[in-house]
Amino acid sequence: MALRLNGSSSGYVELDVPAAAGSHTLTLPDGGGSSGQYLQTNGTGTLSWAGIGDTGKILQVVQTESSTDTANSTTTYSNLLSQTITLSNTSNYVLAFASLSLRINQNTNAYGQVSIFHTDTSGTEISSVTSGCGSAINLDLNFTLLGKHEPASTDEQTYVLAFRKGSANTTNVATANRKYQLILMEVAS
Repeated sequence: MALRLNGSSSGYVELDVPAAAGSHTLTLPDGGGSSGQYLQTNGTGTLSWAGIGDTGKILQVVQTESSTDTANSTTTYSNLLSQTITLSNTSNYVLAFASLSLRINQNTNAYGQVSIFHTDTSGTEISSVTSGCGSAINLDLNFTLLGKHEPASTDEQTYVLAFRKGSANTTNVATANRKYQLILMEVAS
């Protein structure tokens, strides 16, 4: 059985149900909703107007960059960059992105390691990449990091990009006057 609603001058809208439809009552909401909204059910037949929402939307972006030549000849992390962000809602999260090129000056089996930390290098490691080479050459490598952090706070949050040599065989790792950057994005949950 179908319900047909005729237009005032032409055309129609028809609602049809399956042959074994069961018994369902749908209650329409008041008003016509707003642009971009859709009808949503609560599972018991009550319909309401709803929007898609902002989940996954990037709300703010902050970044810092440098090309200052920095070297590290130890296995202890050395800070390259630091950036802060203040989230607008405790349920939102931070996507942290970093990119840089390192020159790894080495003997055989030498590596460099790059990490993003929350607060400082003794805080939570958000993302980390280790790379190198087994031959005795100096090597230029590109590093890209992406990490997600959920601080559950609207207090200012600090993130640090840091690097270190990854093995005792590595003489040192250096930025060699190349640009490196740290980008923080607040994402709606």
